Amino acid sequence: MAAVKRTLVLYMLLAACGQAPKSVPETDEKARDSSKNPAFTEELTPVENDPDLPDPPSGRTGVTGKTGTTGVSGTTSATGPTGATGPVLVGTELNAHWIGGACAQASDCSRPGYTNTAQCLTSEFDNGMCTQACKKSATSGAWLCPDTDTSAGSLNTLTRCIDADGAAMCASECDFTASDTGCRPGYACVRRQRYAQPDKIFSICLPEDLQRWPGEDEPQNDIGAACSADRDCGHLACLSLPSGYCTKANCLTTGCPSGSTCARVGNEQTFCVKSCTAANECRESDGYSCDSAGDCWAEPQAITWNPAVGAADCASAWGTAGSGLSVCDVTKDDYVAVRKSARNLALCNKGALVKNFQVGLGFAPVGDKVQRGDGKTPEGVYYVSLRLPSSSYYKAFLLSYPDKADAVRGLQAGLISAAQKQAIDQAQDACGNPPQQTGLGGEIELHGKGGDSDWTLGCIAGDDSTIDEVWAKIDAKDTIVVYP
Repeated sequence: MAAVKRTLVLYMLLAACGQAPKSVPETDEKARDSSKNPAFTEELTPVENDPDLPDPPSGRTGVTGKTGTTGVSGTTSATGPTGATGPVLVGTELNAHWIGGACAQASDCSRPGYTNTAQCLTSEFDNGMCTQACKKSATSGAWLCPDTDTSAGSLNTLTRCIDADGAAMCASECDFTASDTGCRPGYACVRRQRYAQPDKIFSICLPEDLQRWPGEDEPQNDIGAACSADRDCGHLACLSLPSGYCTKANCLTTGCPSGSTCARVGNEQTFCVKSCTAANECRESDGYSCDSAGDCWAEPQAITWNPAVGAADCASAWGTAGSGLSVCDVTKDDYVAVRKSARNLALCNKGALVKNFQVGLGFAPVGDKVQRGDGKTPEGVYYVSLRLPSSSYYKAFLLSYPDKADAVRGLQAGLISAAQKQAIDQAQDACGNPPQQTGLGGEIELHGKGGDSDWTLGCIAGDDSTIDEVWAKIDAKDTIVVYP
């Protein structure tokens, strides 16, 4: 997984724990002050690049947490923020002849399916962009864009009706499975409000140089400000930290406003954090401080451990003769039951408690995980899709999140495409590793490096000794049940 803070190469918002869109320079771990609280110390380390994880699409690297160092804030190019190292991210041509695709004239926008007059926008749209005006539904009154085949290999993405400088226009949604930048070359993934529905926000591909619809004002620079909803922030992204935290998503390819730095939590998961030189530049009354990396960030939250729940959780998770365990768990013997509200991990065997351990959770520990970057730990019955012996968080078990129920919810909410849902379903049917780079989030792990505070981005963290004891009992495909 990935820690809640980073050393600074620094998306967000928006798995969770973490993956790395780019490789970053490593720092000397031995030079760090080991006397600090482990949460703070580890949050500042170059974190996960687990070699046992399969390579994500488009040459991206494996799991990485929020870490590294960025170049000049606010500077962007086709390769991402200046100074960022690793593979060049240039995007993949998407949506040929379709909404969001390249064009020189309207006749190039010729794919069947347009529900309004096809247009080719060329002024300030690099290599042109096919679009159409949204069409108002005669039945629901909603402003809609057409849909088409978005199956794997089609290189077509979802279309969304956005507020385009006051007009209702169709644009393509970002897809990090189809393109390493989420968009075609010359376009960046930015968050946009749905037309006439400002509370509904999507990640949309717009011209990289502008990062907004031509004619619109530049968004307010409010990185680090308090917020209660995404729409409260200039860049339409509010992290679930104390009293909220305005940020900007996808900064690996879009950069950060002046006075902020790009923090990484994983593939497609980078977001801007406010820079500081002193504590009084941060929201101290809300529990923020200026950390050793020079960022305003929330203090790790102290937790209360209640191991009394362990025995009952083992029995509940077991069911009758193992009926409560994952269908992928064929041995039906050792498993784990985590009770989030008690910060307790119970190591279990055939319905009986073996031992209780204290654990920490994500920076927003209450509630089930909904989407990438919400800081929540998912709840449900999962299996270990991978064991990661070389994790930067000591050792790690990768959970099989998202599952089929998550995929149904995500499709209904517009967080994933039908093709992504199909891929999740197929992985679950095969007891494999489901896609980790969707809007549902991913890279949820049980790992080491300390369980005395809620410091992760959605993972479950325990002391290294805890992970050693669990490691000796829990194999791939074994069950991990997570209760509220």
